[in-house]
Amino acid sequence: MASPEGVPNHFGLITVGDCVVDIFTFPEKADVHCQLHGQGKDSKCELCLAAADKVQSKGFALTFGGNAANVAVGSSRLGVKTAIYTHVGDDLFGKAVQENFKKEKVDTSLVKVDKDQATNVNIVISFEGERTILSEHQPRRYKVPQVHASWIYFSSLAPNHDYFHKPFLKYVKENRVHLVFNPGSYQIKEGLDAYGELLKFTEVLILNREEAGRILELKHALKSEQELLNRLHDLGPRIAVVTDGPNGSYASDGKEFIFQPATKIPAKERTGAGDAFSTGLTAALVLGKPLKDALKWGTINAESVTQEVGAQAKLLVIKELEKRVKKLK
Repeated sequence: MASPEGVPNHFGLITVGDCVVDIFTFPEKADVHCQLHGQGKDSKCELCLAAADKVQSKGFALTFGGNAANVAVGSSRLGVKTAIYTHVGDDLFGKAVQENFKKEKVDTSLVKVDKDQATNVNIVISFEGERTILSEHQPRRYKVPQVHASWIYFSSLAPNHDYFHKPFLKYVKENRVHLVFNPGSYQIKEGLDAYGELLKFTEVLILNREEAGRILELKHALKSEQELLNRLHDLGPRIAVVTDGPNGSYASDGKEFIFQPATKIPAKERTGAGDAFSTGLTAALVLGKPLKDALKWGTINAESVTQEVGAQAKLLVIKELEKRVKKLK
């Protein structure tokens, strides 16, 4: 496939998806109200701030995020030649996003600047280690990237992007790329009718446990994690990976079932932990590591990110990650 002028012919990895600027705030005082019924994951809680009042904050932080952006930055730090295909607005935030990519040695030749839409911005309210996100996704018009990559990481896009699925599927099939698919919330809401065919050509499907249940439309709990992975395999991906927060992660290539415990190190701020896991796992596979090691890379990278505010601040470089992996059981 021919490349546009000024765009390299080949990358180890191209990430595709929306990027965002995250503005964090840390309220000094808030109340968390949880429903009486339900425990643990089933308990529904609400963060409450005083209405019609000025709420004191311990501070603010501006960071960069978005699933595809986090994986691009993290993969570049791990030694993968990486480009990102995303859209930004023609504004100060958009310029800052691009400068951050360049600083992180992520190729920006595929980044599109939208004149009529702003850069995506999230307000993240961080309280007691958990976060509530006020989010708005600007409408975008994505096109299939006209360059080749050995691997493509495809993730969260704004609503009404169903036009993209058919040409993207054609690109994946014709170029025989290894596709890592980590569907975002809007994609999951669309259901299998929108992207079911794409799963048949997916190398790696990454979901958290809640997302897996929604995609499979589970009405009751399955007997085991292995049964959950088998159900995901039936949809078509060669490798299925499910993360379960502090309970660890598990994966299967249809022959081998692998469980990787979490590190149990308390999190200071969880934003970007899932993306950091996807980063470590994807980069390991791109670099030819076995699936068992890829789960370890993802686990260590996720642990690191939870120790500081922002989804990219503590993404590891390869020497540090490899050193920590050696200590991991």
